Amino acid sequence: MATMENITASGVDSRLRGTVLGFGVLVAALVGLASVQAPLWAMSLLFVPAFFVSMMAYQSLFKTCMFMAAKGERDLGDGAEACACKYMSAELRSRARKILLFSVGTAGALTSLAVLAVAGR
Repeated sequence: MATMENITASGVDSRLRGTVLGFGVLVAALVGLASVQAPLWAMSLLFVPAFFVSMMAYQSLFKTCMFMAAKGERDLGDGAEACACKYMSAELRSRARKILLFSVGTAGALTSLAVLAVAGR
């Protein structure tokens, strides 16, 4: 049976490193905005970096690149190639939709918690 992943271990590692780096930037932005007492609408802009951090984390968790899945491709070390069968391609697209939905939900929750924490100061 073929593997249902479309990125290699090095792709997972690079996404995890990006997640850690992005989370650090997100926390620094939150601290910076809170220290200057930015308005709540400015705090809500943290949704964008939170979305990208979440997206990278979920891509590494599911071992699925959303953009390659949308094109029906995978990269298992020899460069991008088309998926072997339509069922694998459909499964990867389904995972990509899950990643998108989870990323939006996680970013929304993180942003809401940040705004509520700052609003309660």
